Amino acid sequence: MPFDSISPEIKQTILNAKENGMTRMQICLQYGFDWETVLQCLNEISDHIIERNMYHQGFQYSFRWLKHRHLSFQQHRDSQLLHQYLLKITQDRYPKDIFNNKDIQRISQFRLNRLKRGKVSEIGKILRNEGSIQETLSIHDLTKIAKHTFAEYVTAQKQRPSHNDIQFRILEKDPHTIAMEVPVWGRPPISSDIITGHIDLIRIIEDTIQIVDYKPEDSFMPSIPQVAFYGILLQKKLNLSEVRCASFSKKKIWEYKPDILYRINELLLEHNIRFFSWQRFL
Repeated sequence: MPFDSISPEIKQTILNAKENGMTRMQICLQYGFDWETVLQCLNEISDHIIERNMYHQGFQYSFRWLKHRHLSFQQHRDSQLLHQYLLKITQDRYPKDIFNNKDIQRISQFRLNRLKRGKVSEIGKILRNEGSIQETLSIHDLTKIAKHTFAEYVTAQKQRPSHNDIQFRILEKDPHTIAMEVPVWGRPPISSDIITGHIDLIRIIEDTIQIVDYKPEDSFMPSIPQVAFYGILLQKKLNLSEVRCASFSKKKIWEYKPDILYRINELLLEHNIRFFSWQRFL
């Protein structure tokens, strides 16, 4: 059976079964698919995993896009816009030069630090209490995958998994994750300056695009300006309707909207704190 004639539902079922650890024969027996259909589907799917090595101010990273999985979300407008964006990246239709220009601001430098002891934790507590941050402990899909990956490394007597190991495992196992190490660039809301960055992971949940950042040390507050700004910039650049952000470790996950950064800025300005580089872009 030609790949194009296999229905999207069958393709996604076979993909999900593979990601859940089922063998080809088990997939055939479980779902009643013929061997050729399963073989053809899995072979074609592997050809749709797109990888590009990229550089950001001298540091190499690997952009990966599961195009076949992304296509299963194409009924949503935002997913279509994101698909067009990622397609341009795979075709090298993006400004590589600005990512290696040391004069251009990197979003990864947007941090919440250098405050009086306990102030960052205090801001985080306020945000959680008012509902701007939703915290979920180890029952979330992403934390479970991260925790399981750590356990696998311990069993195999390997060193702890690297940042890239966790990202790649999430990309493999989580049915909502469609890309990792995604370059982003553009002009912030109130500035003509171009800024650059790359996003750890992008997920699609129904009609929502989720920007995800992995933090193994469980300390999320210092990097929220970075992750939230990824969301603000991508939403503005692609005119997306619904964007959310998340920071996770193997123990917990925080979920929040990109505009949390405006609330953080309000809390800082109450104490006349205005020395962070990201504040001038809001």
